[in-house]
Amino acid sequence: MDHQEMLDQVSGELQNSKIDTNITRWLNMSIEEIADQFVFRHLHKYATVATAVGNPDVVLATDFHWLKTIGVPAVSRPLYPEDEDTLAGIDAKYRTRQGTVTRYYFSGGSSLGLRHVPSAVETIGYGFQKRSTVLVLATDVSDLPRAWHNLVTRKATTLGYDAEGNLEASTLSEGKERKLLRKLGSSVYKRPDTTLVIGSNRTGRRRLAQPMLPTSFPGG
Repeated sequence: MDHQEMLDQVSGELQNSKIDTNITRWLNMSIEEIADQFVFRHLHKYATVATAVGNPDVVLATDFHWLKTIGVPAVSRPLYPEDEDTLAGIDAKYRTRQGTVTRYYFSGGSSLGLRHVPSAVETIGYGFQKRSTVLVLATDVSDLPRAWHNLVTRKATTLGYDAEGNLEASTLSEGKERKLLRKLGSSVYKRPDTTLVIGSNRTGRRRLAQPMLPTSFPGG
């Protein structure tokens, strides 16, 4: 489905053709949510970025969405995820202490913090899932697989019912989302589990990009 067809489907169920701007926003929110939760091989990209001596941060690609693999290819050195809160509690100089880069943390937006701060120029290689296409023009088509387009419109419909405060319709719509996910066999595409940061004094798990994926994993 193109953007206009998605708009028509959602507005038809909500029985309101005067909120196309809101529907477009809900469609794009739904696309981003799906792309955040699932692995799609055709959205995989690989890029490199050079470090600067004394600078703890590198900026990732503009279409970066989430990280799949990262390391220093020249010396076959993987980089592992670090929880910045924990790191700051362990080492107050983590943003200035130089040495061999072995770990990374997200320092805001698409910026990646490195530990240790590079003491030499190195090329970081990383694989990532790119940000999905935003729907703007009526003829725009989401770059999610076409089989997933009905889920996009269903999620947007649920958001529409939520905005209306129609709890009963929203609950029914969420049930249809779950059925669509089962039909899509979504477990095959599921993004890897969140990473447990060893040594953290916090309970539970928090979302950190995975340093490696099994070779058998779709999109890895």
